[in-house]
Amino acid sequence: MAAALRDDLYDWRARDGARAVGPGDELLEVQHQSLVACLLTATDAASPAWSAYLGRDGGAVVETLAASGAQVLAASALDGYLDLARDWWDDAPAPWVRAAIDSVHALAGTWVDEWDEDADIDAWADEARAAVAAAGTSYVHQGRPLSAATVGRSAVAGVARAVASGRPAAVVELEDLSTWSGVMAPRLPRDRPATAADAAAVEEYVAVVLALPWRDGVNYFYGHDVDGGPGLHP
Repeated sequence: MAAALRDDLYDWRARDGARAVGPGDELLEVQHQSLVACLLTATDAASPAWSAYLGRDGGAVVETLAASGAQVLAASALDGYLDLARDWWDDAPAPWVRAAIDSVHALAGTWVDEWDEDADIDAWADEARAAVAAAGTSYVHQGRPLSAATVGRSAVAGVARAVASGRPAAVVELEDLSTWSGVMAPRLPRDRPATAADAAAVEEYVAVVLALPWRDGVNYFYGHDVDGGPGLHP
């Protein structure tokens, strides 16, 4: 992504925020959120531009970015999410605080209750930093090097639980594997209970995806190494 276009996306609200809202602005806002979310999977999430953008008042856009940890999964982004949680703790909308906490959890696997008046934010932050540092990779998932195998096993287990309990299968891990690999997962309808056939389809899909040449601790986007290394497909 060209730097000029990237910066234009980051600065769109600051540049146009003062003008009157007109026809088409709602669509542009949605497109803007989607584009920035995509950028966060392909650029340095610890960049000054990213941090400055999160520091602005931006309503849904800021909340979307604050919740992006599960998509970014970059160890370099941890301090940004921790800073947001700390800055917002006492007076920001509760969903914003929860979004930042969820992002830290996605990266570090650590948790804190935003409703706990006695919560030690500094201790939680130290624990999160220690967990991400211990992983020792650029991309992490819940305190471990980002691993498609771990996510794939979780997807298979999630569908199996849905079948056993007679409920629909909402398996977000399949979305992750599809995004990382570029190989689309089977569709699991949410208007009926999951079946043994659904479980078999997911098991087959995960086996195919995990046969790709993954390297733990590396982030992929549609089979491309985000950092320019070897991809998953010839």
